[in-house]
Amino acid sequence: MKKLLAMLLAVLCLLGGAAIAEEYDLSEPYELVIYVAYDGAKDLDMVTEEINKITQEKLNATVTIKPIGTADQTTKYNLVLATGEKCDLIFEATWFSYADKANNGAFIALEDYIDTYVPELRTLIPEEKWEQSKIKGHDYAIPGVVTNCTSAGFLYRADLAEKYGIEEVKTMEDIEAYCEAIKANEPDILPMYSHANDMFTIYNSMYHEHTGIGHPYFHFFVCDLDNPRDLHVSADTENFLDYCTWARSWVEKGYVQSDAVSNTEDHASVMLAGKYASSIFNGAYENLLTTIIIPSETAHPDWEWGYISWAEMFQISMPNVPFQGSFAIPYACEDPVRALLFVKELLTNEELSRLIDCGIEGVHYEVAEDGSYVSLNDPQNPGYLQNCLAFNNLINPDFKLYPSYYSRVQEEFDKIIPYAVYNYKEAFPVDIEPVRDYVNALSLTYQQYGYPLVHGQIDDVEEGIRIFKEKMLEAGAQQVFEEYNRQWQAYLDMMGVPAAE
Repeated sequence: MKKLLAMLLAVLCLLGGAAIAEEYDLSEPYELVIYVAYDGAKDLDMVTEEINKITQEKLNATVTIKPIGTADQTTKYNLVLATGEKCDLIFEATWFSYADKANNGAFIALEDYIDTYVPELRTLIPEEKWEQSKIKGHDYAIPGVVTNCTSAGFLYRADLAEKYGIEEVKTMEDIEAYCEAIKANEPDILPMYSHANDMFTIYNSMYHEHTGIGHPYFHFFVCDLDNPRDLHVSADTENFLDYCTWARSWVEKGYVQSDAVSNTEDHASVMLAGKYASSIFNGAYENLLTTIIIPSETAHPDWEWGYISWAEMFQISMPNVPFQGSFAIPYACEDPVRALLFVKELLTNEELSRLIDCGIEGVHYEVAEDGSYVSLNDPQNPGYLQNCLAFNNLINPDFKLYPSYYSRVQEEFDKIIPYAVYNYKEAFPVDIEPVRDYVNALSLTYQQYGYPLVHGQIDDVEEGIRIFKEKMLEAGAQQVFEEYNRQWQAYLDMMGVPAAE
C-alpha cells in the first residue's frame, strides 16, 4: 500500500500536480548526526546551538555535526560507513566512490520516503538533477540545487607577458612563447608551477575526451565525447602518445619543474613570493582570486594577472553532476524521514540556511550595504568561515550571500558554461565489485608506470608506454575493460545515448 501511494504521488509530481505529503510523527525527539567532509570550524558548537533552536522547533530534533576532516579523509569516511556508526546524513562525491557505495548497500534508497512524506523536495530540487543522480533507478543522493562548472587552467603574470611582447595567451603555443620569454629574460623566476596531477588536467579538454571512466580509479579508459559508445584503453590511443610526448617536451624545455609529481610547495605562497611566473591551476577560479590574485593587488600592486581556463582554450567544459557535493543517508540511519525533513527545512528556511552557510550574523559575518557577504573572522584564527561545512550545493540560491568579488567569479563561469557538455563519466555508476582486485592492482600499476608518463618524467615516451601497457595487462586491464565496457554500454542505454554509427 505504501509503495502504491508513493507511485501515485510521484505521478502527480510529474504531471505538475501538488503532491500531498503524509503527516509524519515527530512526537519523539531525535538526534540528527551529520558527517561533513571538511575540517569544521572553531565556533561549530556555538553555531550548532543556534541551529538547534530552529530544528527543535521545526523537527523536534537536535543536530550534531561531525567533520571528517581533510587529513586521511577517505579512510575516515569509509570507516564511518563500514562500521555502521550512527549517521543520518553524509557528504557525498565521486572521490568517495558514491556509485560504488550506493551499488553495494551503503545508502538508503530514498524515493518512497520522499514521495510519501517530503514530496516538496521534488520541486525544490529540479527533476533533471534527481534523474542524473539515480543509481539503478533509485535515489540514493539528495542532489545539489546549484549547477557548478569549473575548469583547471593557466595563471600567468600578464605584466610580464606585455613586457616581452606577448599580446595575449590564448593557445598552447602562446603559453610556450611566454615560458621561453621568462627563461630568456627572468633568470630568478621559474616559468611554471605544477604539482601532483595538474598537467594531466589538460588532456580531457585538449582532445575532447573523457578519461577516468569509473572515477576515481585513475585514467585507464577513455571515450570520445563525440562518440561516447567507443570506450577503449587510454594508453592505446595516438592522443595518449601525443600528450605524453608533449608533456615530456615541457619538462625537457624547462617550462615545468621535473619534480612536479612530488612537489609539495604551497601554491599561493610561492606564487605570491614571485618564485614562478605562471602556474597550472587545478581548482575553482574563486580559489585563485582569494588566494593569489586579490592578495597580490595589495602585496604587489605593479603585478597584473592573466588567466585562461582549459575549458575556454579548447572550447569544452564539463559541469559537475548533481551528486557531486550532495548528501546521502547511510543504511545505519534510524529515521530517514527526519533527515529528509531537515534538508527540506534547509532549502526553505533562510535563517537556518544562513547559519549553516555563514555562521552567526554580527559574529562571523555581516551583510554590506550592497548585499554582499563580509567575513568578520580573524584571518589567523577564524571562527566560522562561509561554507566551512561543505553544504554549499544545498544552499538555496535565493538565500545565498556572495562576497563582493563574486562578479569576477561569475564572469569566468559565463565564459565556460556555453561550452558545457554532459559529464557522462562523472555520473557513471560503476560497480567495481566483480573486478575489485584487478582494479586495485591497476591503481598501483598506474601510480608506478602511468603517473610518470603523464607528467613528462620518462625520457623514452614510446618505450614507457609499451612497458605501461604490458604492466596493465599483467594487472588485469583486459578483465576490467570487459566488465567496465559492459556496464558502460548499459549505462548509456539507460541515459538514452544513441548507439554508435
